[in-house]
Amino acid sequence: MITFKNRVANKDKLLSFGFKMAGGVYEFNTNLAHNQLSLNVVIYPSGEVYTRVTDNEFGEEYTLHLVESAVGSFVGTVREEYNAILKSIEENCFDLTYQKHPQEGEILEGVYEKYGISPEYPFEGDGETAVLRRKDNKKWFAIIMHIGIAERDPVEPRFYTVNLVLLCV
Repeated sequence: MITFKNRVANKDKLLSFGFKMAGGVYEFNTNLAHNQLSLNVVIYPSGEVYTRVTDNEFGEEYTLHLVESAVGSFVGTVREEYNAILKSIEENCFDLTYQKHPQEGEILEGVYEKYGISPEYPFEGDGETAVLRRKDNKKWFAIIMHIGIAERDPVEPRFYTVNLVLLCV
């Protein structure tokens, strides 16, 4: 399963991209590696994305492109095409969403509506810390962080903190 962090599927965009609705799911098919393989992408109503690459000659599933240590020109081509298609689907068929906490969504959507500023997620591997920057000098004017109540106990619930600097944009 593949998930696009902070994204939600847009059914109109899926259809215009070339997805077909079948059996309650959205399905997209295309060829890879000069038509030697076919890629099937299925998106469920929950937003879960599943892919399957199949060898067109033998009808068997091809998975070598998912093995990071696999090298070679063919597997490299397949991996590159596969990732490019998924990136294109993410960018063209999914909208950014702010559903972590209602107040967080209200702040981020309000800033976007009033100032046209979208959040950045500057910390690699952390898709939860949102930063808002001024357009003129790129300085942060807000940061939304998700912090564990007890740093040593990852089971403890998390709380949200917002550091917001008043500004005139």
